[in-house]
Amino acid sequence: MRYGRFSRPRGSKNRSRLRLCAVFSHPHSSPPQTYGLLYKVGWNIAYLERYVQSGLFDKKIIICINKYMKICLIRHGETDWNNIGKLQGREDIPLNKNGIEQINNVVKYLKYNNWKIIISSPLSRAKMSAKIISKEIGNIKIYEENDFIERDYGKVSGMTIEERKANFPNGNCEGIEPMETLKNRTVTAIMKYLKKYENNDIIIVSHGAVINSILAYLSENEIGSGKTVLKNACITLLEKTIDQIKIIFYNKTANELKNE
Repeated sequence: MRYGRFSRPRGSKNRSRLRLCAVFSHPHSSPPQTYGLLYKVGWNIAYLERYVQSGLFDKKIIICINKYMKICLIRHGETDWNNIGKLQGREDIPLNKNGIEQINNVVKYLKYNNWKIIISSPLSRAKMSAKIISKEIGNIKIYEENDFIERDYGKVSGMTIEERKANFPNGNCEGIEPMETLKNRTVTAIMKYLKKYENNDIIIVSHGAVINSILAYLSENEIGSGKTVLKNACITLLEKTIDQIKIIFYNKTANELKNE
């Protein structure tokens, strides 16, 4: 059987990813023998369809094309509050020197992909992280999204673990954003951008509670909120196809990914 040869057209600027599943029915088989062929390719859908319909294959072909996109969730780099164990909510704490270095390491993982846009929390630790990333991967546009802001931790925000235990020994703290409210706003926001930038790869720079709420939603609470402690500058990769969103990996630092 002849599969033929696919190649991306020269000068093509459309980097949308596709999955092509071509099933060939062999005419000399009785009953017909079926062969499967799976390709990951990076050209324009219209070009691909013309290529297949041009008569390159003289077998019956059934083609299923599933567009997909990558969504990279990145927690901001370290701040001085992170370093001393203070619970960090809506306070606008900038990255420290180590946090800047952490994000520069993240860039090494991101720079070889074709990212469309960066969406950032409005807090400075996330925006600083997003600006470093954008500068190093081609000055990609950054859009601020209020719904990716960190969870409001009420009166315990700014306290260390010891201070929280001393001031709220029963664990009942006033003013904390309810988990359901957090999940609703973060999931609604990410779905909005999946639709807006469909089939383009995007980066979201946000916070631990935000990313964990998304992971909890996608994993049906197997991981995420209450179960996963996200590292500073960790990378979580999602992949969206027509009918699902997959967690490819989560809570990985750039150094961990480098060593895998």
